[in-house]
Amino acid sequence: MKKKPNVMLVVIDTLRAQSMSCYRYSLKTSPAMDKYAQEGTRFNWTFSESPPTQPGFTAILTGTNPIVNNIVSHFLFKDCINGWREKAPQITRGVKMLPQLMRENGYKTYAVDNLITMRHHFYWGYDEYLYSSVVKGKDRSIRVTADDINGNLLPLLKRIKNENFFLFVHYWDPHGPYVPPEKFQKFMTTKKTEEEMLKEMVFQGKDLSWEDFVRSESEKENLEVRAKYDGEIAYVDDRLDQVFKLMQKLGLDKNTVVIIISDHGESFGIHNTMGHAGLHDTVIRVPLIFHGSGIPVGKVINALARQVDVVPTVLDFTGIDFKEPYPLSGMSLKPLIMGETSETVEAIYAAECTQQKTRAIRTKKWKFIKAMEDESRVDGLPSKELYDLENDPWEEKNLVKQKPDVAQDLEKKMDAWVKEECQKVGRERDIMLITPRGVNKEQYKDPSQYDFQTKAFK
Repeated sequence: MKKKPNVMLVVIDTLRAQSMSCYRYSLKTSPAMDKYAQEGTRFNWTFSESPPTQPGFTAILTGTNPIVNNIVSHFLFKDCINGWREKAPQITRGVKMLPQLMRENGYKTYAVDNLITMRHHFYWGYDEYLYSSVVKGKDRSIRVTADDINGNLLPLLKRIKNENFFLFVHYWDPHGPYVPPEKFQKFMTTKKTEEEMLKEMVFQGKDLSWEDFVRSESEKENLEVRAKYDGEIAYVDDRLDQVFKLMQKLGLDKNTVVIIISDHGESFGIHNTMGHAGLHDTVIRVPLIFHGSGIPVGKVINALARQVDVVPTVLDFTGIDFKEPYPLSGMSLKPLIMGETSETVEAIYAAECTQQKTRAIRTKKWKFIKAMEDESRVDGLPSKELYDLENDPWEEKNLVKQKPDVAQDLEKKMDAWVKEECQKVGRERDIMLITPRGVNKEQYKDPSQYDFQTKAFK
């Protein structure tokens, strides 16, 4: 009997597709991943269902959208020690993580990660979970470097090379704070040591959280922040090259399907936001690369794809039947990869419920965004947005007034999709309407909304 392929799922935090050279970025930020994509199959238009980290990773690892899995908000780490579990929605009972499904079907399951500091379901299903957070005796959970990850990953690959395994790897780089090693500061105007950059941040009154670090105060500073981000991508790309070369040396490249994706991108001041807020393509468009056993070489697919497609695709490649009582939100991409079909979804749907509450529908041509709560709109944009993506790929010209019929049609389709998804799992109301945003009560303009949503959720 032919041995089932190994699967290695690599999720690179905060990596937006537009900043990778294989996605036509002007700078050579990702030469190793570019080469890897050329040796495999790359999806050109892949999107996050729900940024930022917690809902994004949940979608990737369950194959379900937030209406099904219940995780639509990202609760900040500082809330973890301030009673956040009392208000934070938990994953829907019965929904399984991909490693659970793989282990139930005979795979040995491993993770090199630290997401268990955020939500307990990120730990489910692993035979071995290598926690990559405590470095030099200090907790640097948000500052785990690619070297820290490889310190666990490279020895693990050598140890499990003869096993039939599923391996999940989470690189925090290029998530902020952006402090690339000096070798990878080639995009910056002035090279600085990590210590100098950290001291500079403290002097400026900015802590190590991504919200403060990426909030630039001038165009010049914004460009410098972008340069540091590009350096972070080049750094993690170089460390991934170490992994690719070791896998080739161990012969794992011949019997392993490798998937590279991200949880979300980064906005850098576009649409009035820094960080991961918003549902514009700078935030929700992510890379998706397949490489290895049975994957066609040099193929680029322009069909729409989603994070929730990862789980059904892995199950398809490994011959595992999905028998759980809840519906998967995604579809297998294997037929597209293998050239068996060109059919795909006509639209993707996205939602955010952390800094603000918005929903979006995106087709190849149009993007419609709708604020679910006007009071929560932190970017100052109108409650409804419509963009012609073919003629305005950076979503700069809101056409909602010029094209009201298009906007209304997309809004109806989005509302109908939400209703249909709720019916599939027996929900009476859209989870977005009853889930508190992932911020503290005092950050609500109207604190009574926080009280109402917290009570409604419970």
